[in-house]
Amino acid sequence: MTFEIAVLFLLIISMIVVMALEILPTDTIALVVMTVLIVGGFVSPAEGIAGLSNPAVVTILCLMMLTFGLESSGVISAMGKYLKRLLIGSEWKTLLILLVIVGSCSALISTTAIVIVFMRILIKVSKKIPLKLRRYLMPLSFAGILGGSCTLVGTSTNLLVSAIAKDYGLRAFGMFEFTPLGICFFMVGLVYLLVIGRFWLPDDKKDHTDLTEVYAIEDYLTEVVVGPHSRLVGKQVKETLFFTNNDLDIIEIRRPRNGPKGQFPDETTVIQAGDILLIKGTAEQLAKLRKHNDLKPLPRQSVKDEARLNTDDLAICEIIVKPNS
Repeated sequence: MTFEIAVLFLLIISMIVVMALEILPTDTIALVVMTVLIVGGFVSPAEGIAGLSNPAVVTILCLMMLTFGLESSGVISAMGKYLKRLLIGSEWKTLLILLVIVGSCSALISTTAIVIVFMRILIKVSKKIPLKLRRYLMPLSFAGILGGSCTLVGTSTNLLVSAIAKDYGLRAFGMFEFTPLGICFFMVGLVYLLVIGRFWLPDDKKDHTDLTEVYAIEDYLTEVVVGPHSRLVGKQVKETLFFTNNDLDIIEIRRPRNGPKGQFPDETTVIQAGDILLIKGTAEQLAKLRKHNDLKPLPRQSVKDEARLNTDDLAICEIIVKPNS
């Protein structure tokens, strides 16, 4: 048995064991094995990605990874803070700035990725300044599509068509081969969205995005201060009723000495005296909890702000349970 065959058998056995134990997601395991084989020189890069439908898929994946890296490094958050200063003014001006930025970025980064990123930025910014999201999200998508048509890497469609053309013996597209035509399409689309398209968008006076009001969430929330003699002091969350009782949950823990921003607790978080807990539960459960654990309730006004319930660690959303779920 040669060294290469031994390594291959070892990889196969390891892959089967990891999949059976569900230590890692299946797609992650497949990518790790593929990377090991390519880096180890057992297969060529072309052979390593032969199992994918098209080599362009790798390019799309790399663009997605680039976007994830920008978000993880804090670049996206910095852009959000900068946009917050720009998106103050008339709707026409705000829409113009947003569409130009999104269109320009989508020409160099995957359209899908850039639209998702800017949607998140826009949703965060809308909590700080008065923006009607429904009048911005659709133009945002259109700007991404139009901007993506300016370069080869702008959309996955361009990459796939270029790769297919090469497979059939035709010349692959250049990076900026159709940029002049793409810019023309983008400018025409931009003028339409600003002059005509935006008037087709809904302008309802009533905004139904405040889910705390729609579902009366504040009726099931209360904020309490943990007293020095509380039985909760020094205990981990998993050792309390919050872990064993399905009707009670800690949504947030704030410690005044650490600043006004709270944190979403995990099961190992230790409750300390003076902690401010935002608790979800029925009225009966909350009353019983306060009575037996030296918890002082705070005014209810503080729990009616949806911005407090939509943070980096916590968000309110509506979901539909599919029939085959």
